[in-house]
Amino acid sequence: MGRYVEIATSATVTVAEVRTLFPHVSIPDGADLADLGYARLVETEAPAAGAGFKVVAGQPTPSEGEWRTTWDVVPLTAEDIAARAGARWGQIKVERDRRAAMGVKAGGHWFHSDQKSRTQQLGLVLLGQGIPAGLQWKTLAYTPQPVFVAMTPALAVAIVQATAASDTAIFTAAEVHRMAMEASPEPGSYDFTGGWPPSFEDEAHEAGFAVDASVF
Repeated sequence: MGRYVEIATSATVTVAEVRTLFPHVSIPDGADLADLGYARLVETEAPAAGAGFKVVAGQPTPSEGEWRTTWDVVPLTAEDIAARAGARWGQIKVERDRRAAMGVKAGGHWFHSDQKSRTQQLGLVLLGQGIPAGLQWKTLAYTPQPVFVAMTPALAVAIVQATAASDTAIFTAAEVHRMAMEASPEPGSYDFTGGWPPSFEDEAHEAGFAVDASVF
């Protein structure tokens, strides 16, 4: 619907706000409101802001018979940086937790590492020699057909140990990203896509397979 400028004050308003101010005047969308003291505002594109800066709206300015939006590029404040760092850290933690649930490799196979699977695997360790002979355990595979392996006490222990090691590596990588992000002049655009331990997803992509989140 567009915005208007109150010519006397350079304040911006919407057509809905003008209608509220003049309830007895019929004001269609896009109307010329010069007689009421308002001019249509021409919206201009905001410029790009470099690292450490942000773009804020300036006061509308008349130019060549039209009122146009203006923009100012100003340094980020400490509050801006803290807010952007907090939001980026939240995104890093989401990726950290996603990777922690993306499986672990033990005995040459990948195994599920979601919370339910972790509980089951700990139960296998507690069973020890009581694990039923010939128990077939489903692995985490990116091939169309599921892959099962014989579960043994040694394999159960190896999976739990691999999970502990994977968690440590992933959480360490997340902390490294946090420190680098907080040291960045523009934490909001810090790239944390790299620098993680190898994952099941990485291996599948290298093998030419797409991975659906449902496999985890």
